[in-house]
Amino acid sequence: MIERHVNFEVIPDKAKQFEEFFTEQYRPAMMKSPGFVSVELLEEFEKPALYHMLIRFDDLDTAAGWRNSDAHKALSPVMKGFYTSSDVNVYKFIA
Repeated sequence: MIERHVNFEVIPDKAKQFEEFFTEQYRPAMMKSPGFVSVELLEEFEKPALYHMLIRFDDLDTAAGWRNSDAHKALSPVMKGFYTSSDVNVYKFIA
């Protein structure tokens, strides 16, 4: 299993829209992707415009399948309208 950690610096006045988009559109679409395990969205307590998304897929190939899917390609430009920067780290489970 792999886990992708995605950090977002969300535009402060778009935070509520970002959360709604994740809940209503992004997560439901991702859940239909082969190899999907889970996804969670966390908001930092002391810096409310910072969000952390934890995404789990069976392996790198199924995670890449989601990123290359028509659903992701359609949702990604909308998501990008909510934040000013993002970064990604990918981890594999050892034990």
